[in-house]
Amino acid sequence: MLQVIGKAKVAFQIGKTLPISFRIEQLQGLINLLRENRGELLNALERDLRKPRTEGILSELEVVEKEARSMLSNLRKYTSVEKLPINLLTPTDRGYIRKEPYDRECYHVILGDVEETQELLHHKFDYIFFTGSPTIGKKVMTAAAPHLTPVTLELGGKNPCYIHDSADIQIATKRIIWGKFLNAGQACISIDYVICSPLVSEKFLRIAYQLLNEWHGTTARTCPNLSRIVSAKHFTRLSNLLDETKGRVILGGNVNQRELWIQPTVVIDVDATDPLMEDEIFGPILPIVTVSSVDEAITLIRSKSTPLALYTFSKDDRINEKIIGATTSGGVCINDVVVQATWSLLPFGGTGTSGMGAYHGKYSFDTFSHRRSVLHRGFSYLSEKSHEGRYPPYTLQKTKFLSLALKHFDKFFIAESKLYKFFLVFLSVSFYVGFRRVFNIPSIREILLVMKKVFLKKRGY
Repeated sequence: MLQVIGKAKVAFQIGKTLPISFRIEQLQGLINLLRENRGELLNALERDLRKPRTEGILSELEVVEKEARSMLSNLRKYTSVEKLPINLLTPTDRGYIRKEPYDRECYHVILGDVEETQELLHHKFDYIFFTGSPTIGKKVMTAAAPHLTPVTLELGGKNPCYIHDSADIQIATKRIIWGKFLNAGQACISIDYVICSPLVSEKFLRIAYQLLNEWHGTTARTCPNLSRIVSAKHFTRLSNLLDETKGRVILGGNVNQRELWIQPTVVIDVDATDPLMEDEIFGPILPIVTVSSVDEAITLIRSKSTPLALYTFSKDDRINEKIIGATTSGGVCINDVVVQATWSLLPFGGTGTSGMGAYHGKYSFDTFSHRRSVLHRGFSYLSEKSHEGRYPPYTLQKTKFLSLALKHFDKFFIAESKLYKFFLVFLSVSFYVGFRRVFNIPSIREILLVMKKVFLKKRGY
């Protein structure tokens, strides 16, 4: 492990990862890897999870290639120096921001369990990016603290889904059932529980029953469209939840330990204290909690830990905005589920117990970059004169001048494009003043007074 970490540090120290050409080469290599090994990757997903080929292509391979293509297309723009506006009080100064990479990976994979992970975290890194449970996230953050290593934590959580009576229940149910049982519910942004009125619950269950039979048949265990649970440990955890819940299993509920298979399951008559409502489920079990009002739904959501995703279904935008405004979450999707993660222009990340930091698209670049600020001052007469008041001996006049300059300093920033317009106006005024003196041209005030007299005369005054 020490040898691997040492190699990575050396690669960074010699500047191997810094050239844009190198980064472009690596991104293109990643794209080629995904394309050339697509079959092997899909076969591995099928062996590990019995993951349907379509889900593997769309949710595992295409999303990664899409991110790589987006980064490839925008890398030069992302890495370019960010020039700041010019300040008219100090026109010779220039400020800009450089984007410098944290990344020391060039590139190594260490396979291991808890012991190996803990050993790895004892070492100093420039940045740690972790995705997993809040419990392990706390340990990662604790390990990073002695080195003051910055972290991004993407931790998931109990993601609520509120369905208002005004929603299109047919479409809402179809989207929710698909999103919940995608990869057997083993996704950080998967719906954890549904909140709705008793009337909506009845409609939802009727439609869900029809959809599950239509999509997976009455013998769902042999259906090729359903994934398996990732490990025996998590299978046991989920099976125990089904045994411990005080709610009623209304759909599904069948399990097979040998195949790590749990049927898509819906549980009703669940209250806020039920075992299913304690921690993130991360599996194909969907509890439904009924409420009598939007306010009751908000109270329930706020009583739980901050989720990574929040879903709300309603044709009334006032309802959606009320839910969003009264709660907190990493992200929100209105009238659909999961698909917000495919938008690379939206930052993806949690807050509070669901994590910290964000990524996807440019946000990934920003996460792994240090925005290094630079102020470049010159030695010209004007440059020195504009700051001369800071030197002793201090006087009341100097203090007043510097205080006034600091107070209004930010008002004098002007973009370079606008600066050219400013100088054009300045030159125009200068030429006008010069021509007026030479050729005795009337002043602007005199011209306006003449125009006013002509106007009033035409009006009969």
